[in-house]
This record gives sequence, structure tokens and C-alpha cells, in this order.
Amino acid sequence: MPKPSLRTALAALLAVAAWPAWAGELPVTFVVAGRKVAATLSLPERGRNPPVVLLLPEFAGNRDERRGGAVKEGVYARAAQRWAERGIASLRIDYRYNGDSDGQFADGSLDAYVIDGVQALEYLAGTGKVDPQRMAVVGWGMGGAVATGVAARSRYPLDGLALWNPDVDVGAAFIQRFGRDKIRQGLAGAEAPTTIDLAVGRTIALKQPFFVSLFTLSPPAEIARYGGPLMVAVGTRDEIGAPQPAQAESLIRYHGGEGELLVLPMDRMFNLSKSQRQVDALIEATESFLLNHFR
Repeated sequence: MPKPSLRTALAALLAVAAWPAWAGELPVTFVVAGRKVAATLSLPERGRNPPVVLLLPEFAGNRDERRGGAVKEGVYARAAQRWAERGIASLRIDYRYNGDSDGQFADGSLDAYVIDGVQALEYLAGTGKVDPQRMAVVGWGMGGAVATGVAARSRYPLDGLALWNPDVDVGAAFIQRFGRDKIRQGLAGAEAPTTIDLAVGRTIALKQPFFVSLFTLSPPAEIARYGGPLMVAVGTRDEIGAPQPAQAESLIRYHGGEGELLVLPMDRMFNLSKSQRQVDALIEATESFLLNHFR
């Protein structure tokens, strides 16, 4: 079984110059189980049928993803801009029941989000705007767990799967976030939603299927069914995914194929509250991984 390659971020990756202007973007939608999924398709300004990356958000995130510090446009929006300037298209989505997509947040589940990701790849393959033979997936946090399911179940072979601070043991990660009692309450609930207070001062409600899916979606089991290249990037200061990098190393071992482990001195949010430097380093490292594996 191949050993994961362990490397740390180089200082050169942190010294990122200002990036060029935004490339072309299109608001798009596709339908999953009768519900609209809202998305943004970013395309390079030049070239036909570029490779494409599907971006899957964190828990309670959105398709542009978190903003903070100097990252005013959002982490995924920033990545899309960067990659479009390098000839890589991308699609970032709001899961069903999230953001601008149809449905109430309380009705969502990881199982539904995996289906959304699989259908997003189907949508991309049928657009005629990207190369369906050169597709990859990126997922952050809970979106990393979802991404393992998408990679395992898509009928399109992926050229790469990049996971940023992924939830490896999803149930344990959510217990760490919200406490064991709150998770028990959610699992015991029937139709009545369970209310959760987020650290950002926002209150959300979730129904039983979401809590069940935290334990039925197993990233190690899903990643074992994916045979393509894998990159796992984790922060030594991510308390939700701790202990790191041990959790990430276990995921690469379950994968059993080509795996790359990137360990960075960052928290769950890529040190967004301080600056954009760590985000840019991660985006650049992921870009190198993708370009190395697109056929």
C-alpha cells in the first residue's frame, strides 16, 4: 500500500501576489428530485472544453463560502477566480435546502448533499462547456465528507479529489461542535426539528434525518471505493477535526491508492480572521495537485 506523502506548506506558497481580474461567471441551476439547485459556473476566458472542479461547501455554508480578513469574496469564490485564470473551470453549488437552492434547511441531510454532488457532475458533463473526461471535486469540512461519497458514487472517473479539513469521523466532529446531548436530541427527534446555536450567533433547525446521516455516511468506507488521486489538506489548529494529521493519514490509508497529505499551520477556517495568506497557499497547492492529474 503506498504511503502518503507528508509535506508542509513552503514559504513561497505564502507569498502570493495579487491575482488577475475575475474571469467569466454564469449563474446556473439544475434540478434534483424536483428541487432547484443554485450554482455558479466559472469559466476561463480562453480555451474550449477546459477541465472543471466541483466545489462542495462546509456545513451551513454557501457556494461562495466563508468570508473573513482580506477574503471579501469568499473562499470558494476566490478559488474559482484563481483557477479560471489558470485555465480551470469550476462549479460551486448551494446544496438543496441551503442558500439560494429550493427547500428548507431543516430538511437537509448528508445523503441528500451527496446526491446533489453526483447530479452536479452529471449537469457539468451535459453542459458542453467543459470536458467531462477531466473533472475533479473539492470539499471543505462536512463538504469533504460529502465529497468522498460523491467520488465513490459518480459514474464519471475523477482526475482528482481534494479534501480541505475534511470531517473523517462525521458524527464525532458534530459532537465536538454541538455537544453529545444536542446530537442525542436530534437523533431521538421525529418530525420536530432540533435547534442549534452556531458560534457566529446564528440559530438553525435540523430534523432527525440529518442527525442520522452523520453516522451513516462513512468517509473511510466511501474513500475506499474511489480509485483516483487524493489530496488531503489539514490544519494543525483544527479542533473539530482533531487529532490532525492522524485523522487525515487514516483516510489516506483507507483510500489505498495515490495519496498526498498537506499539513498547514491553520485552523478550521484557514486563519481567515488574520489574513488571506493561508487561504491562498491552500488554493495554490490544490491547483498544483489538479494540474498534475488532469489528463
